[in-house]
Amino acid sequence: MSLHWLVPALCLIFGSKAQAWDQHAIPTFLALSEMEFFKKAPLIPAEPFDSFLQIESARIEKTLTDEEEWAREFLREFPPLPTNLKFKSSSLPTSPASLRTAFLKAIRIQPQSKLGLYLQRTPGRAFEKYPTLRPSEVSLISEHQDLNLWVAIQPKQPVSPLDILVTAVDEPDLGIDIGLWEDNPGVGTEYGFGKQPFGNPSLSYSGQAPFHMGFFHENPLIYALASFTQRTYPEMRVHQWTSLARFAFENGHPYWGWRFLGWALHYIQDLTQPYHSTLLPGVSLAQTLGINFLYEIGIRYPKQQMIQLITNEHLAFEHYHLELLSRLMKKKTVDPLIRSLQDPQEDSTDLHAHPLFLREIVAKSSYDLARQTHLTLSQALPARWVKDPNYVYGKTDPHLNILAEIAMHPELDQSSLHELLNLLMKDFGKYTRSFLTPFLTLSRENHAKTATHKIIHDEFQ
Repeated sequence: MSLHWLVPALCLIFGSKAQAWDQHAIPTFLALSEMEFFKKAPLIPAEPFDSFLQIESARIEKTLTDEEEWAREFLREFPPLPTNLKFKSSSLPTSPASLRTAFLKAIRIQPQSKLGLYLQRTPGRAFEKYPTLRPSEVSLISEHQDLNLWVAIQPKQPVSPLDILVTAVDEPDLGIDIGLWEDNPGVGTEYGFGKQPFGNPSLSYSGQAPFHMGFFHENPLIYALASFTQRTYPEMRVHQWTSLARFAFENGHPYWGWRFLGWALHYIQDLTQPYHSTLLPGVSLAQTLGINFLYEIGIRYPKQQMIQLITNEHLAFEHYHLELLSRLMKKKTVDPLIRSLQDPQEDSTDLHAHPLFLREIVAKSSYDLARQTHLTLSQALPARWVKDPNYVYGKTDPHLNILAEIAMHPELDQSSLHELLNLLMKDFGKYTRSFLTPFLTLSRENHAKTATHKIIHDEFQ
């Protein structure tokens, strides 16, 4: 017996877009904007990626070697970096384009990643003075091509650490983790990750899902019957970007220090969402095995119904959260949800002391809230979304105004929905700030290097 039906099931639940909190930029800005550090932090000159890499290529080899050793020691199911992709200072290419490709392959992200200089718009904040970028200049994802979120900045242009973070925190959803499996088109055959463990390998966006989820706390029987669920790598990404951020700060590249930190935050924040830390939220082991038995004897509709209802819950929850936060931010309203995001009482100064904090602390917290999340959504959302498997969220009503729709149902328990969001956003804000705390000190200590550091960028303008 196996749970092989979960492979296509997970593809449906997480769709072609494996997002946890849609547009991380909004809650990240709210979680950090009231901190004294970010209110007073000096502006930082924007630095092109190729400039950073040209300056530091000879010194960054040790950081990447240390990353590989850490991952081999601490991560289960870790696929070693193929020897021919190692970034060796003794044999680096000389052209900027070739150097960039060699580095991006050594860190195993999509080598076509844009990595340009830009800022992301957030509601209620003016960016009119900046030229608007086409989505194709920022994102590799076809679903993003109708968005109008990004504006260009120039090399050496002063920008705030907060704006760098708020922009970078959504960047892992713009394509850096797509096309990396051997059954994906492109470079996946080179990277050593093997075949895509779940999702549809023919859909470009679905390939990023195993990098943005972590099913670390399921019943051991689930792992025995569905071993592919253990092949997820958000821990690798968080540690990788954290180490590169530290390297950047210590060597006088604060722009890339903050940008790498934003990338790391994305995966941490993803794991604060129960749908990214829990295989089937609200579905017990007995239910899963029962559905599997029926599936094996040819009765497929219980599985199909369960998956569709979980998918509807997931998408409706993300949609509601994004629209509510966007409205509050536009109106500059002080709401309990925003107060939860900004509440520092449970912030920690020693999150990094645990080598597996993403698994044992962040993911465990959201996993423990998975059943409550399911029960709340089943009571607080319109019945046709969460109880009718014939309803397909996002397609049955493609132009749905979710805030207006829910307001039309006073019989629903909206207070419990808001209490749930407050709990989850409290964790979102707490782990965001706790992760950044050591780097606030590091940033101050290395500020002097920034003032005298020469950014080599002329040929990249």
